Amino acid sequence: MTAVLRRGARGNLMGVLTRGYTGLLGWLNVVAAIFIFILMLLVSADVVGRYVFSRPLYGTFEIAESLLVFIVFLGFAYTQHEKGNIRVQIVANRMPPRVRLLLDFLAHALGFAIFMLITYEAGRHAILAWHIGEESAGMVRIPLWPSRFAVPVGGFFLALQFAIDAWTDLRQLFRGQGG
Repeated sequence: MTAVLRRGARGNLMGVLTRGYTGLLGWLNVVAAIFIFILMLLVSADVVGRYVFSRPLYGTFEIAESLLVFIVFLGFAYTQHEKGNIRVQIVANRMPPRVRLLLDFLAHALGFAIFMLITYEAGRHAILAWHIGEESAGMVRIPLWPSRFAVPVGGFFLALQFAIDAWTDLRQLFRGQGG
């Protein structure tokens, strides 16, 4: 514990936390990529079964809709971390760097607030879905509550990433760095 309190240890602790957080986001992204691969195999098998053997895979639609929730929400934070979201630069590139930084801060702060609300509400709904054992209404009954938990988990990490980005923007604004 004393090593953490020594001068310079804070930088090492932040480095460890940053690497751990980045690794966690990468892991969530890998899980989403695995689900994309599973979805691809499932849909391909359904198409082959339907058109070659006249025997579709029952439950493909129900499983696919649950997998899509994981794919989308588990990859959100990683995409934000890597600055992979689409940005319209036509107007922003014509602004002074500090104005751009201020707008980035406002966008990140708003994203944090919105996704914390989404996380809270989706978490409440996920817990309810788990308690009642929510299932799909299709031909094959697929539990829906696991995919309901992907929304608050992904929303939380996206909100956290927005908070990190907003904090970085603020630090750059107060240090006089303009972009």
